[in-house]
Amino acid sequence: MQNSNSLTKEGLEHVKQELEKLKAQRLKAMEKVRTARAYGDLSENAEYSEARDSQAMLESRIKELENLILNAKIITTSHTGVASLGSHVVLENTDTKEKKEITLVASFEADPDTGKISQDSPLGQLVMGKIKGDKFVLKTPRKDIPYLIKKVE
Repeated sequence: MQNSNSLTKEGLEHVKQELEKLKAQRLKAMEKVRTARAYGDLSENAEYSEARDSQAMLESRIKELENLILNAKIITTSHTGVASLGSHVVLENTDTKEKKEITLVASFEADPDTGKISQDSPLGQLVMGKIKGDKFVLKTPRKDIPYLIKKVE
């Protein structure tokens, strides 16, 4: 399994963009704290507590993203035909013949709506290490879904 800081090049760019947006929000957060502080008694000042909590969450996320960027390892697909982080995989439901295209990504990059499936998800775990022609069954609460790997890039 890849390092938890393994990202695709696209994923790293997304992290950098989010970091820049959050850094731009810092001044607003500090101003909210200053404004709320001016309301008086801090022990009974809900606006101040809320502004401080919001600022703390913002700073925590900024530190998390900075650490992720600092320790990021860009993964590249080796095109060996073995499904791994960064691989584009075409699956076929062998019951319905419906095809599904996915890209295996780190958990941080996962976006099932766009076909980016975490390597740590149930489907991702089943696909990792597979090659074209391999079959597997995804067990879901409602039914078991049989898949055939049609392509690994």
